[in-house]
Amino acid sequence: MRHPVVVTVLCLCSLVPIVAALSVEHRLLGDDPLITLTYAKNISVGNGFVFNQGDPVLGTTTPLFALVVGLLMAVLPVPGTAIAVWLSALCWVGLIWSLYVCRDAFRIPAGLAAWIGATITASGWVAHLGMEAYPFALLLVATLGAVYGGRPLLAGVLGGLLFLTRGEGILLFGLAAAAGTWIWWRDDREDSTSLLRMPPFLMAAGFLIPLGLWSLYAMPTFGNIFPNTLAAKIAQVDSGLWPAFQTRLIGDWVPGWKIGPSLGPALFNVFFLLAIAGLVRAAREHPRLLILPVWGLAYGAGYALLGVPGYPWYRLPIEFVLIVLVGIGLGGLAALCGADHTQAWRRRAAFVPGAVAIVVLALGGSLEDIRRPPVHDKDRAYLKMAEWFDTHGTEGERIAYMEIGYLGYYTDLGIVDLVGLVTPEITSRVAARDFTSGFWELEPEYLVSLERSRFILPILDNPEFAPRYERVAELDGFDGLGLSVFRRYPD
Repeated sequence: MRHPVVVTVLCLCSLVPIVAALSVEHRLLGDDPLITLTYAKNISVGNGFVFNQGDPVLGTTTPLFALVVGLLMAVLPVPGTAIAVWLSALCWVGLIWSLYVCRDAFRIPAGLAAWIGATITASGWVAHLGMEAYPFALLLVATLGAVYGGRPLLAGVLGGLLFLTRGEGILLFGLAAAAGTWIWWRDDREDSTSLLRMPPFLMAAGFLIPLGLWSLYAMPTFGNIFPNTLAAKIAQVDSGLWPAFQTRLIGDWVPGWKIGPSLGPALFNVFFLLAIAGLVRAAREHPRLLILPVWGLAYGAGYALLGVPGYPWYRLPIEFVLIVLVGIGLGGLAALCGADHTQAWRRRAAFVPGAVAIVVLALGGSLEDIRRPPVHDKDRAYLKMAEWFDTHGTEGERIAYMEIGYLGYYTDLGIVDLVGLVTPEITSRVAARDFTSGFWELEPEYLVSLERSRFILPILDNPEFAPRYERVAELDGFDGLGLSVFRRYPD
């Protein structure tokens, strides 16, 4: 067996996603993943991209993930939430192995691929299993591997799938296509006698295969190929009620990326010191990996310029780039400590500092989340709320609330989304902090009220509300706040 030590390390690392998936309480994935899975649920029964009722609306940023989970739900007797968790866990396993499998394309040694794989394992996104984060990262590496491996048509197809997994994949594909074109122009352009065999053409053709198929469905169904969510999220930041992406990046996420304690400012943490060392080493020895930090910068700048809110999972693409750089830095640290020394004890000792860093990273990352699965009281309250509606609601009725994932997935009732993600009629009003006129225009049968909610209070305070709606249930809330259900009086 080639590289037995590396293969053994990666096999051991592959156990972590399996254990993590087993530890996740898949019914309580969080509200946002369940928005996507509501679409998957409707796809599985042949309804297409509808949010239980009404016209089709693309209220998820990951149509490919919704399609794949929906198709699997149609053929497997397994809950969609469990399918989503295991699909993302298997993609995590694939990501751990990806740099090793593509090591020749990236021109990196097997040992470095092992360091990167171990770092990906230790810093796992257990809290985001069930989302598209790991499928996106795996497709990202696979796209680059196909470009650098001289398979432009495959690279194009993978790039198209990457774009349909999350829209920012178009940035990576553009950079990858530029890199592939440069390599071809530098090394092989004289061998290409036909346009149809030129890598730039093949990449473009491959990209258009999944994009074209999606467009054939999306254009007549939605009128465009892009999610409605972008407009809604820009409106959320414009309202001033959601912190912007760059605010969360600087204030919350950068200080949170660390290995052990920080020595003063956040950037003086071991995590960032290793990432900087990894960036330098990539520039000197592994230039094909430099496309990742370039893409990370483009992604961060793009999200800041778009003015989207700082949802926690928006940090993950930048975090992935940093994780890879930390892995490169750990490989450089091992080399500096004598990993290539002629004496066996020196070679073994050289791996100790990096192994310690991996363990410390895991104790604050993957292992901590496996030991204490990140489930919040809000998730349990929302699940109970959805179960109440599933019992008491009637087909054709609609519920208004501002967090609609649990309500969408665990009931078949219609949803009026007060912040506009899946209710486009409300999107433009959110920017003006208007969460009431859409409610009164649509007049749903139910309103859920979270105590002291700034979204709900203006509706409750309207003098028209009390004569038209009655309180029918008090449900367990969260964080000391109660949940109330109001039902419209019969006409």
